[in-house]
Amino acid sequence: MKIKETRLDPAKIKRLAIPLEEAFKDFSAEEKAAVEQEVQYLEVLMGLRKNRKALGLTQAELAARSKVPRATVTKIENGQRNATLRTMLSLANAMGKKLQISWV
Repeated sequence: MKIKETRLDPAKIKRLAIPLEEAFKDFSAEEKAAVEQEVQYLEVLMGLRKNRKALGLTQAELAARSKVPRATVTKIENGQRNATLRTMLSLANAMGKKLQISWV
């Protein structure tokens, strides 16, 4: 799945949005859980991209620092590849960050 950044007007987004409860009203418990898992996954990917950009790093620069191929960084950020924990740790280290995973 490829993540596409949107440049829509926030007012337009708000007008088009519906409450989550309404969107989920016809979903089974399993479907709701699958959506929540996908949301969590996308939050991790967006967090990687957000941190990289906040540091002013290109994907190529992050790749060089982390010794992870640039194509891999691109695919991870776009949701086209699942990263191993070892890869995520390498990326976090290269950005001077710590990777934290919580069981909540």
